[in-house]
Amino acid sequence: MPTHANPFSPSVSTSSEPPARTWRDSASLDDYPVDFFSLSSPASNRARRRGRGAGGLSGRQAQPRDSDAHPLAVGQFALASWNAYLRTGEERQRQAYMRAVRWLVAEQRPSGSDSGGWPVPHAEGAGLPAAACLSASCQGIGISVLARAYRLTGDPTFLAAATRAATPLAHDILDGGLNTPIYGEGLFFEEFARYPVDHVLHGHMCALLGLIDLWSVQPDAALEELIERGIRALRSVLGAFDAGAWSRYSLRHRGPAPKRYQQLNVLLLKAIADRTGLTEPSELAARWERYQTRWSARTRQAAALHGMRLADTVVDRLRGALFPPRLGSDSPARPERVLVPVTGFPVTGGIRAVLGGIAEAMRNEWRMEYLARDVRPHGADIVIHRFGSRLTSPWQFPTVWLYVLAGAAALGRLLRREHAYRLVLAQDSVFTGAFTALVGRLAGARVVAVEHGTITFPYSSVYKAERLNELAAASSLRRLSTRIGLSLYWPSLRALSWTAVRCTDHFLVAGQESADVYLQELGVPPSKITRWRFMIDAATYTPPDPAARSEQRARLGVPSDAILISIVARFSPAKGLEIALACLGRAVSRLPGDLKQRVRIVIAGDGPLRAQLEEDIVRHGLSEKVALLGEKSSEEVVGLLGMTDIFLYTSTRGTNYSMAVLEAMASGCAVIASTEPRSNAELLSEGRGIAIPSGEPDALTDALARALADIPGCHQMGKLARTYISEVHTEEALRRSLLRACGWSPSLRPPRGPEREAQTGLTAAFASPELGH
Repeated sequence: MPTHANPFSPSVSTSSEPPARTWRDSASLDDYPVDFFSLSSPASNRARRRGRGAGGLSGRQAQPRDSDAHPLAVGQFALASWNAYLRTGEERQRQAYMRAVRWLVAEQRPSGSDSGGWPVPHAEGAGLPAAACLSASCQGIGISVLARAYRLTGDPTFLAAATRAATPLAHDILDGGLNTPIYGEGLFFEEFARYPVDHVLHGHMCALLGLIDLWSVQPDAALEELIERGIRALRSVLGAFDAGAWSRYSLRHRGPAPKRYQQLNVLLLKAIADRTGLTEPSELAARWERYQTRWSARTRQAAALHGMRLADTVVDRLRGALFPPRLGSDSPARPERVLVPVTGFPVTGGIRAVLGGIAEAMRNEWRMEYLARDVRPHGADIVIHRFGSRLTSPWQFPTVWLYVLAGAAALGRLLRREHAYRLVLAQDSVFTGAFTALVGRLAGARVVAVEHGTITFPYSSVYKAERLNELAAASSLRRLSTRIGLSLYWPSLRALSWTAVRCTDHFLVAGQESADVYLQELGVPPSKITRWRFMIDAATYTPPDPAARSEQRARLGVPSDAILISIVARFSPAKGLEIALACLGRAVSRLPGDLKQRVRIVIAGDGPLRAQLEEDIVRHGLSEKVALLGEKSSEEVVGLLGMTDIFLYTSTRGTNYSMAVLEAMASGCAVIASTEPRSNAELLSEGRGIAIPSGEPDALTDALARALADIPGCHQMGKLARTYISEVHTEEALRRSLLRACGWSPSLRPPRGPEREAQTGLTAAFASPELGH
């Protein structure tokens, strides 16, 4: 793909002939489907003031004579002049159109080695870049103008300018472009090149029409793929723009659209339906037209707009009274101060690894501080603010409400001080998320919830059963009191989660279990959810060489030629350790004598079920093969995984990602795991491991027996797993997900290293697909 005048090299589409009409069949460069001057937008009014004469638009005043003209108004005027020229055939309309075309070419600003556009000013909120930025609607309209100019004149200058304008639409905002991944393979073209994104409908549709216009004069395989991904994004989000009696301007703010944008969206939807053959845009356009003719719909739209303005006024006054003055921004030279509310710090388990990964990925942009109830020994360079006491536990009723009140008071005090926290990163969206969302939102901070699975608790029958099973050995009086407490605890969690999701700006979700609760139980719009992957530093888990491996095994009392199976887990009901031991006993019994003698099993961890685990080891005839190692530090777990052949994970309940599975894969182990959490099935697909549905012990036994009989195959499986982790669960992937969800900071920069320089031309945009919203 060339990187100079024309990055879209002509090529033949690789798609087979579609069975129904698509945008390829209807792409043409006749009149532009929208008359912007019929709408009462400020840009259209500016263009209109340049003159509309009898029989069409006046060309005498059409030419902008300096760079102060708004490029969107110039583009709209150019398309209106083009339509007038097609309608009347008058030369003056053609001249007016060409003057606007030449202005767009002259004023196009480079945004990369082979990309360019027309930056437009934006006026939203503190903490956002003050400079003008690219706009999807301006780029799309500019492309439509230039594609028509090329068709009219054959001048390659106009084609080159159009392809330069299309290139930003092929790149993520973090790479200096205008798109953001959404819902899998879709790409949404954003009205303003910044995070957090707005998802403005008319910006996406203008860009999509521009790309289709460009394809009609120069078909290109990469451009075709970009259009297809834009159409997929449109279809996936279109219904979210319908508010029931009116349309929404954007999915971020979700308020009713002003009348002029409702009209514009109707025209653009009709144009998209005509160009693509899709029925959804046409049906939605007809519905929105009906809204505009209904007195009740217009009344509700006006009332909603006034209600939003009133609510904003009330919140601003409360903010000024409770948090005076509004804290100013940090110097761009300093890292952004980010507050992380969490139940305890340092926290144990997977949350600790996740927070460590976030701190590492954002070390150049953020300075993280913590707000916690339980504060344990920690490094002197870590700032932790403590709140609450023993009586403010989030795990019981009524103390969960005391936890929320204590946390809210502590967070309010912090936000009233001189320290500026423009971003608050809550580590759940239930009890911690509730007080963080309420107070942080009132103080004007952006609140993002990093969900570790807590949101599933009040909706999980398995978790509720586990809490009840903990009472098996308790006295009758305690069982009764605890049952009463739990009967009030679950509604409390539901109320807190409902509050949290209504006031939280965005959610970072790793697993489908949490996403399902957000979408199906709590009604969170999909546009407020960013899917992300935990970061694993593959270098930390580099397998040792054979000599070092033998030495480590010798220290553990394991022969160098042994087949070592490892389990790292807390001894609790959710880990399914009784299932693991039963299946191991049956699988080992199937092996021939010499192979059976080589099997060794080590279990690292501790917990309330230790006594039962020891009994299970004896019951299944594994006493001579199993060693219980107790709790191990992170460094000791790394060493254990490095000498392991097979890693076994048998959880019966899980959410997001299993950090134990990720670490074992990074260490090159052959992983056999249950599909709890569901992400294990994806992680271990394509030969990277073996995923067994939870609750199928026979399948687990068979998988263990096959793996024990094929250790070379296990080693190959481990190599594939390690390669996958090192390529997908990276620091840069985590960083980009955080920036998408959390937005701009004073030190926000495009991606580090050679990546930005490599992202030139359209084809590069598809080289590294990323997980979408």
